[in-house]
Amino acid sequence: MEIRRRKLLSPKLLSGISPCECIACAILVLAKICSDSDSNISRKNSLSPNSISNVSSGYSVKRSNISEMKSGTPNFINIVDKLPRVETREWRLRPFNYDNTVNAMLTLFVVTTGEGWPSIRQNSIDTTEEDQGPLPFYRVEMALFYVMFFIVFPFFFVNIFVALIIITFQEQGEAELSEGDLDKNQKQCIDFALNARPRSLFMPEDKNSMKYRIWRLVTSTSFEYFIMAMICCNTIILMMKFHGNSEFYEKILRIFNTALTAVFTVESILKILAFGVRNYFRDGWNRFDFITVVGSITDALVTEFGGHFVSLGFLRLFRAARLIRLLQQGYTIRILLWTFVQSFKVY
Repeated sequence: MEIRRRKLLSPKLLSGISPCECIACAILVLAKICSDSDSNISRKNSLSPNSISNVSSGYSVKRSNISEMKSGTPNFINIVDKLPRVETREWRLRPFNYDNTVNAMLTLFVVTTGEGWPSIRQNSIDTTEEDQGPLPFYRVEMALFYVMFFIVFPFFFVNIFVALIIITFQEQGEAELSEGDLDKNQKQCIDFALNARPRSLFMPEDKNSMKYRIWRLVTSTSFEYFIMAMICCNTIILMMKFHGNSEFYEKILRIFNTALTAVFTVESILKILAFGVRNYFRDGWNRFDFITVVGSITDALVTEFGGHFVSLGFLRLFRAARLIRLLQQGYTIRILLWTFVQSFKVY
């Protein structure tokens, strides 16, 4: 056999053969070598990027040899970089499978976290029979398991757990109230009266002065709606920037941003004139507005004059921070924000 192969590949015999015929002869020789070899298929606990898995058995088989597994030959010819290469068929275990209880619990935990769960779901959909290679979308009904797993565990059981905690706290609070002479509503009224911090309303004394007119303007509902509309426009302009935009388009956005910054600056100046410096900074929202205005002015100056020398990208956060002012107008959102802040006081 060895002599025949040497004669077949001798230079004298190949002298009158074209290069394509030489490659074809080499492939035939390699195919003969693969068919004559006899070895068992080995298992490995590694994952190949060129494989698709069988989750029911926990193993995967290389993509290029699924149709040839029934032939019983352990080797096959794979074209790599336009050249034939002899490779060995092998079963490979997926890192996340359902072979035993420990692996199943680990796989379900990964699915619960939501990290890489689509690939695990696809592996389950591709499962066929035991000791058989996977086929794409062979068991589509397996996707229902993952959908139910996402709905039942995160939304149902977690909510039950939270509800039990809330009920326990309520029972403990009612037990404390039962020992005293006050009921629940009376105790809440006393706590509110002790902890309440009412906002002081400043009003100029002279109603004929310019200060009073400015105060009427900045405290009017229409002025608040106008500022809210400007905040929405500012948010839309921030979303209009994209990669690869033209210089003219970016210049237009800078002009709009400068105009909106000027509007918010005028708002702060008018409120300072109407309320006074001390009364203006006494309110938390006014302090927040002043900080965002200063940051926006700094961002506009850096962008216009020092953008090529200084990179202060974090200053753009001041423009986006104006969106928080919308919380001031929503009653439900204020309640949620107040609850969130009060939860930190427990710790």
